[in-house]
Amino acid sequence: MVVYIRGLWIIAIAFWSVLGERSEKGSNKLESRVSQLLEWNSRRSVITLSSDKFNAYVRSKPRNYSSVVMFTALKPGRGCSICKDAYDEYQIVANSWRYSNDYSSKLFFIMVDIDEDGVDAFQQLHITTAPTYFHFPPLGKRKPEDQYDVSRNSYQAEPLTKWVVERTGVPAWIFVMISGQMWNNIRGPPFAHKDPHTGATVSIGLVLLTFIRYLHCVYLHHRCIWLR
Repeated sequence: MVVYIRGLWIIAIAFWSVLGERSEKGSNKLESRVSQLLEWNSRRSVITLSSDKFNAYVRSKPRNYSSVVMFTALKPGRGCSICKDAYDEYQIVANSWRYSNDYSSKLFFIMVDIDEDGVDAFQQLHITTAPTYFHFPPLGKRKPEDQYDVSRNSYQAEPLTKWVVERTGVPAWIFVMISGQMWNNIRGPPFAHKDPHTGATVSIGLVLLTFIRYLHCVYLHHRCIWLR
């Protein structure tokens, strides 16, 4: 009897040891994926993935981050008349998150283009129209609400951002869609700049102008949105 109990104890220890090793390996893989996504995100607010990388970084488990994925067809030959405009709006949302104070590794904006090795990803999700947007949560299965209803809400940045905040639960953030203002926020242009060709100095007028336009935008609530 003692030998039998001892044998069960040894089996239990071996079982938990294997589980621990698997958990450690899973944790290491997760850290590696997050590190790679952050590295890509440091260069581009919207990360373009092939079908294989989509499966590796968006669908693989375990995950501790949300992915919002735009499936599109930007190649002119595809005849998607709204895909370019939709991508520009998506870029605004991604930029506003990437350069906000709330930015973290809890959310990544991804793009899969059918003509950039994205056919398999389209087929996996039975996507027949573009653009299409999905949210892939860190835990659990996707719900019907995790597919963005473009026909009902449009592809504009405002409703898209609201949907992202609702589905991901990330801290809400501000984005401003004024020509030049987002560029100023992201690039931080100098107040004076010398033209390398002519030697002429650009005055601070551009910066002041975009700031004035920003105040005007806030006053009129014109294509500005506060999501807190």
